[in-house]
Amino acid sequence: MARGDVGQPRVAEFFAGAGLIGMALEQEGCEVVFANDHAEVKRSLYAANFDASHYVLSAVHTMRSCGCESDAISATKEPTPWP
Repeated sequence: MARGDVGQPRVAEFFAGAGLIGMALEQEGCEVVFANDHAEVKRSLYAANFDASHYVLSAVHTMRSCGCESDAISATKEPTPWP
């Protein structure tokens, strides 16, 4: 499936870090439409490898919505402690 195809699963990646879960999901045909984490260094790592236009630098508990359509799949991992 090409990016943007109808029927392509859309993913919101919480605690995205450098984006490795999103990368794996994209390799399986998903489209990452939202990513977030709370540390600038993590966003910088993500931006070095992926389009970061959909990356939100914010702690999850402060967010009201990811702005995704209701059909987006939520993907997350255990948050990594950060000093």
